[in-house]
Amino acid sequence: MVNKSKNSNIKPLPFLEKVHEGISRIDYVPYDYQYINESLKHNLRPYQLSALFSLDWVQKHDEVQQHNHLMFNMATGSGKTDVMASNILYLFKEYGYTNFLFVTNSNAIVNKTKENFLNSNSSKYLFAPTINIDGQLVDIKQVKNFPLNQQANAIYIKLTTIQSLSNEINYSKENGLTIEDLENYKIVILADEAHHFNAQTKSQKQKETSWEEVLDRVRNANKLNIQLEYTATIDIDKDEVYEKYKNKIIYKYDLNRFMDDGYSKKVFRLEANNDNNQKLLNAILLSQYRKRIAHKLNISDFKPVVLVKSNRIKTSEKV
Repeated sequence: MVNKSKNSNIKPLPFLEKVHEGISRIDYVPYDYQYINESLKHNLRPYQLSALFSLDWVQKHDEVQQHNHLMFNMATGSGKTDVMASNILYLFKEYGYTNFLFVTNSNAIVNKTKENFLNSNSSKYLFAPTINIDGQLVDIKQVKNFPLNQQANAIYIKLTTIQSLSNEINYSKENGLTIEDLENYKIVILADEAHHFNAQTKSQKQKETSWEEVLDRVRNANKLNIQLEYTATIDIDKDEVYEKYKNKIIYKYDLNRFMDDGYSKKVFRLEANNDNNQKLLNAILLSQYRKRIAHKLNISDFKPVVLVKSNRIKTSEKV
C-alpha cells in the first residue's frame, strides 16, 4: 500500500529524456548485440535491450563522455542482473574493460551474484556454457585483487560488500585493495542495490569514511573508470538525491511498465493517504478477510503473509 501523495509530484529527468530521444532517432544504429545473446543463458527481453542501447548511446556520444557515473532504475524482478551481465560483455568487447568491481550492501547478494556470474553448474548461472566473442573463448575469473599481468580474453571480477571494500580502502592490510593499486587499472564499478549508497547525500554531512565517499574515491582513482548503479528504489522525491541523480539515470523501467508489458505477476496496488498506523491496520484487516474467505472455500493451510517495509531499520523497529 503506497502513499498517494508521494507520487503526485513527478520530477523531470533531463538526461534520461536525452538518452531516450537519442536511441529513438532514426540515425541511431545499435551495435551488433548478437554476441551478447549468444553468450547469455537467456536472450535479453526488449526492455533489457533498451537498457543496453541506452548505455551504448551514452558511450558513443562525445558530448556526454563526462558521464562516468550512471544508473539503471529498474523494477524488482525485471532482470537487473541480466542487464548487468550484458553490460559486462558490452564494455569488455567494445571498450576493452577487463576489471569489474561488484559491490553491494549484503553478503547474501554477493553470494547470489557469485551463483549468477561464476558458478556454471548453478541453475542461477546467467552466462552460456561457453562465452565466445569474435571467435575467442572468454573466461570470467573471480579475484581478490586485479592482476597486473592479465591473460588475454579474460574478465576479472571482484565481488564484495561495501563494508568490506570500505575496510580495504581505509585500513590498509596485506593483500588488500588500495587506492594506489586501483590507479593502475581502468575499472567498471557495478553497484547493486545502489540506493543504499546515498546516506551522505541524504544527510548532507561530509563523512570521509561514508560508503558513498568510498565509491567516489574508487571511481576517481582512474579517469577511465565507470560506475554503473542498479536499483529498483531511488528516493528522487528527496531534493538532495534528485540533484545527484537527475543527470545520471539513463534507463527507467518501473513496476507499472513491468506489469503493463505482461512480465510481472498480477499485482493489485492500493493507494492511500492514511497515516502509517491506519495503513497497517487496513493491511491486517484485508489479510484476515482473505484468510476467512479461504476457510469458507475450504482452501487448507492458507497462510496470508503481510510484509511491512520501511526505508530505515529504526523506523521498522518503531512500527
